[in-house]
Amino acid sequence: MVSIILTSYNHGAYLKEAIESVLNQTFTNFEFIIWDDASTDNSWEIINSYDDERIKAYRNEVSQRGVYGINKAISEVAKGQYIAIHHSDDIWEPTKLEKQVEYLESHLDIGAVFTNAMAIDEKSNPFENKEHFYYSIFNQANRTRYEWLNYFFYQGNVLCHPSVLIRKECYQSCGPYRYGLAQLGDFDMWIRLCMQYEIHILSEQLVHFRVRDNASNSSGETPLNKIRMFNEHSVIMQNYLNIASCESLLKIFPQASIYNVNGECIPLYGLAMMALDVQNWSDLNLLGLNLLYKIVNDKELSQCAKTLYDFDYLKLVQLSAQYNVFSVVADEISYIKSSMRINEKSQKAECFYVLDTVDVQKYVFDLSYVEIAAPFILFLLEKSCVVEIERMALVFPNKHPIECKPYFTNALKEEKNTYYFETESPQIHFNFNTIINFREAKLELEIRYMNKDADALQECIRVIKQDKLSLLHKLNSQNKNYRLVYFGASSGLEKVYQDLKKEGIVPDFICDNSHLKQGTFFKQHSISSPDDILLQNYDFIVVITSSYVEEIKLQLHKYNTIFDIYDLVESR
Repeated sequence: MVSIILTSYNHGAYLKEAIESVLNQTFTNFEFIIWDDASTDNSWEIINSYDDERIKAYRNEVSQRGVYGINKAISEVAKGQYIAIHHSDDIWEPTKLEKQVEYLESHLDIGAVFTNAMAIDEKSNPFENKEHFYYSIFNQANRTRYEWLNYFFYQGNVLCHPSVLIRKECYQSCGPYRYGLAQLGDFDMWIRLCMQYEIHILSEQLVHFRVRDNASNSSGETPLNKIRMFNEHSVIMQNYLNIASCESLLKIFPQASIYNVNGECIPLYGLAMMALDVQNWSDLNLLGLNLLYKIVNDKELSQCAKTLYDFDYLKLVQLSAQYNVFSVVADEISYIKSSMRINEKSQKAECFYVLDTVDVQKYVFDLSYVEIAAPFILFLLEKSCVVEIERMALVFPNKHPIECKPYFTNALKEEKNTYYFETESPQIHFNFNTIINFREAKLELEIRYMNKDADALQECIRVIKQDKLSLLHKLNSQNKNYRLVYFGASSGLEKVYQDLKKEGIVPDFICDNSHLKQGTFFKQHSISSPDDILLQNYDFIVVITSSYVEEIKLQLHKYNTIFDIYDLVESR
């Protein structure tokens, strides 16, 4: 038996579609719990207009938000061994429950089964804005639970809540939805779920997820929701502290194998390093620093960290100045990213922004303040840019200047002295540890901005696209024995197909996870499933022509016929 829980709040315009999509299910052995959160429109009247013995309707006297009704329904009402969550503005396909129940019945090792989802608009028509966040985010390939935990950590949530059918025992084992999480409550649940259970996604789009106008979804990108989301994210990432063994750490983060020294590791240290490596969530950087503080102040852990990684509290002191998680702005503090400037009086190099100019700009930085082990970092404009470094040199008293090169940049591409930055935080790092008496030196820099903002992004796209076309052209001319496959029948493929064809690069096959492709281009070209192509007895070169590069790379792991993989995503 399935217990369906539909949460309702002021969705009178869509509620009938949501309810009837449940009542029209081909699987009929269910109870239908509808929990209205004190709606002020006609929702309660609509709910009570249905005469079906399977419906159990409840209503809060005052609004408590959706999580209250879900938790109450699960703990006090639901009798089914499976729980399905539904939202009052979304729609289910008639066979959703039937296919999900059948899957769970035949796969006892799976804790929950999701489906892919189609985005629809206010009028229930297919959503047409391909650039919108929700357009295809809920169409995902399958992963192991460890791969999901890795994906959640770096990318975020891509599982559609109203698509889930979950064993009730999972809620009993993992705990209920947590109160106080308005934006990411389901994401928090999926992390806790994957800490214990495997999950599965049915490839069919059995849920229609409504994208509301003016960011009216509860998860819409309004300013207040964004603030709340970042705060909630910092809370739910604490779930990763439950990683108790090196084995689990390495299954979730294979890249942490460098912290496994002769079969020994400190899981907290490996997790800290993974958190510090994340660029788009500053709260994860803070999590990483806090774990390191914990390690250096624990006698046993600190000794182990010193032995395995040569890491101690002195290294942490240096490290903690490189992550500006609180966006500190201060004129007199060095190494703070958002206060990067030259001290006009002393001419000492504090962290600074290079001036916004297209002319050659000259800088002289006194290095006398730099700590021995601290890197010297130039932070450029807070925007994408293409810059030409005309001169970088260390100048010493009464000695010849030493031309120098950066030891690290986060440029997308370096070409001679030109650096292409698509990031909004361009950085050039120097390390002067090998220079004797570098504190007597000054760094002279001459820099020119070639492009900024949108122009810089277009230039980055151009050079990367050119590089990839050249590589593919070379590959195509040298390896005639391989079959060339384009994976991803996307709008991106339409954009690059003619360019590739001009280069003499024509695929032997085009494949995609979905056969529901529309438009003239896809009528002219045969689109096959990955299995139909990649299980054939050939050696394949796969070119990913979809924006879901990492997801497709994971999917391709199961095929042993692939010689190499490339992607043609224009910007990352």
